[in-house]
Amino acid sequence: MTKIVVREKKLLEEARENYKLLKERFVLLQAENEQLKNGFEKNIEIVREERETLLTEIDEAKDFITNIITQVEFEQEKRDEMFNEFKTTTVADLQNVYQEQLEQLTAELTEFDVLTNQNSAENEKLSKQCTNLMKQLTVLENEGRTRENSMKEKYEMQIAELSRKLRENHKGDEKIGHLNNELQLNRIEMAALKDDIAKLKKDKTIFMEQKEAELRKIRDELFTVTREKMDSEIAKKSCELGIQRERNLRNEISKLEKDKMELYSQIRNKDFTKESEITEATAHMEAQIQSLEKKLTDMMLTVRNLQKEKESLQKFESENQNLKEKLKNECQIFEQKIHEMDYKILQQKRETEEKLRQLEFERDHAEKRANDVITKSKASIYLSQIEKLKEDLQNKDDEIVNIKSHYRSLLSKMKRAVEKVEEKRDF
Repeated sequence: MTKIVVREKKLLEEARENYKLLKERFVLLQAENEQLKNGFEKNIEIVREERETLLTEIDEAKDFITNIITQVEFEQEKRDEMFNEFKTTTVADLQNVYQEQLEQLTAELTEFDVLTNQNSAENEKLSKQCTNLMKQLTVLENEGRTRENSMKEKYEMQIAELSRKLRENHKGDEKIGHLNNELQLNRIEMAALKDDIAKLKKDKTIFMEQKEAELRKIRDELFTVTREKMDSEIAKKSCELGIQRERNLRNEISKLEKDKMELYSQIRNKDFTKESEITEATAHMEAQIQSLEKKLTDMMLTVRNLQKEKESLQKFESENQNLKEKLKNECQIFEQKIHEMDYKILQQKRETEEKLRQLEFERDHAEKRANDVITKSKASIYLSQIEKLKEDLQNKDDEIVNIKSHYRSLLSKMKRAVEKVEEKRDF
């Protein structure tokens, strides 16, 4: 009995310590969860406010940019209108001036056409001379070819006669040597004729090149002469007719250039002022963009921090899940232990009841024997011991009932703690 009581006390102390540790862990985890939740909500509100301010600043910057663009487009339209007016006026004046010049030049060109006709007649004469020279060249080529063919026929006839003589006079060595000498002489003559033919061809090519060079020279001289004549005539006519008109045109062009320079100076001044305004606006916009980029980087950092906090929360949730599983396992272990203890208590109760029945049987038997053998004093002592044992058994039963109720209350508290953890995790 003492061993059972010691073991039960030990189990009770272990259960109390485990419950105390679990309760402390649960309180700490609940406080950390509340802190993380409050920090996460505050960070989300700050990020939302910063996002709204950034969006308002971006809208203002967009409006400012649209205003600048509209102003620039309006100024560009004004410039285009001014340029079109200037263009129409200057183009009309220039068209009139150039129309007069074209009329004068057409009159001069008619005169130059007469000169070109004369030059074309001279060119035809020169081309006839060139054709005559080409005919002479073809005649020389034909003569060279006929001479070459006649020489070939002559030497072929001589070779045939020599071969015939060789066939007839094939009797003696002297005749053969004589004929061989004649053949060698004929071969030498043939080589000399070939050299003469090559020389004639070379002379022919040189003659052709010389004639072609002479023709090119004549054509170049004709072209230069006609060009010089036309240039001299043009210069003469332009000097005689267009000096005064050229002066007038130069004066008008100088006036137009002055007007053009004044207009360009006005446009440049306006462009400079607009460019200064645009540079200021762009600098302002760049500063705003830099500030926005800085804010965006800060927001990205906050988002990253929030992601880290989210990861830590997920980690915390996983730890809570593990703790929940651990608590469930411990609850199952406690339930199993309670069932085992109930079983042991029932077994002990049965044993005690059996012992009580046995003791009652022994008591009855002892009472019977006491009536027969022992005195009444001894029987009363024995009966008092039996009553004491009954009281001890009753106290033991009460203690077992209290232990069972305590374990059940612990189990219910652990279940409630697990349910609260689940509710907070779901929230």
